[in-house]
Amino acid sequence: MITASNLLPVARIQKPYGIRGELVLLFSREEYAELDTDDYFLEIDGIPVPFRVE
Repeated sequence: MITASNLLPVARIQKPYGIRGELVLLFSREEYAELDTDDYFLEIDGIPVPFRVE
């Protein structure tokens, strides 16, 4: 199980986009936007929830 201590905060949600539930992320550092990952975790009610990036 992944806990908050295993995660690195890299971005904030700037705003929702479109009608399909898409989000715009504002990365805290430019190099974080270049990370090669398919999964991001959003903290919802203190719990890290995984989301797949397409």
